[in-house]
Amino acid sequence: GVKTKMIEALGMNTTVVATETGAAGVNKEVCGNKLKVVKDNDWGAFTNAVTGIASQSFEIPQTFYQQYAWESIVKKVVSDLS
Repeated sequence: GVKTKMIEALGMNTTVVATETGAAGVNKEVCGNKLKVVKDNDWGAFTNAVTGIASQSFEIPQTFYQQYAWESIVKKVVSDLS
């Protein structure tokens, strides 16, 4: 499964920094530059990623909502059941 709080933060257009284990299950390709993933236990890279996002202003791509928004999820379920 995915981390619900991470999905909620991304859905609010908040940049998220996570370790590989923390981001497991999240489709990184649909998050654009809003999800920064660093190697597990590389706290120097984690710190650099956190400080690096302060000067960036990216928007979450529409592809994120196409995969993770409830409306999109329900449409897919209905389609799969038809």
